[in-house]
Amino acid sequence: MKYLITIITLTLSCNLFAQSIIKATSPVFPGCEKIDANNNFEMENCFKEKLSEKINLEIDKYTTQLDSLNIDEFDARIKFNVTPEGKLANLMVLTTSAPAFRPLLIKAMKDAAAPLEVTPSQGEDGKTRLKGIIMELSYDQK
Repeated sequence: MKYLITIITLTLSCNLFAQSIIKATSPVFPGCEKIDANNNFEMENCFKEKLSEKINLEIDKYTTQLDSLNIDEFDARIKFNVTPEGKLANLMVLTTSAPAFRPLLIKAMKDAAAPLEVTPSQGEDGKTRLKGIIMELSYDQK
């Protein structure tokens, strides 16, 4: 009897937990609207590609600083959230091969993100959701 109650309790707990997980779509970056919204993998790849392009354009404004630091290329792992309002927030550099450039990289990320309005992630319930994204960023000054 004791085992039966434990099994019933665990089953109910698992069912309640599974029902509380809501599947959500990936946010949509401007220019990625033609991708099937149900294909989260392709949508997220397009999002990352377009954002990388925007950030690299901002980094291009710092060529003098890159030259003075003897940096002509670097890789970074960045993290940010897409808010339910479609803004990029909490931008941070997790790792970078050019630590001396980190402060300017964060500034370039913020400058690239400021004017953007993306379509936020949306749950099955129709509500917009906060979505955390981690991505790789590569820059080559050549």
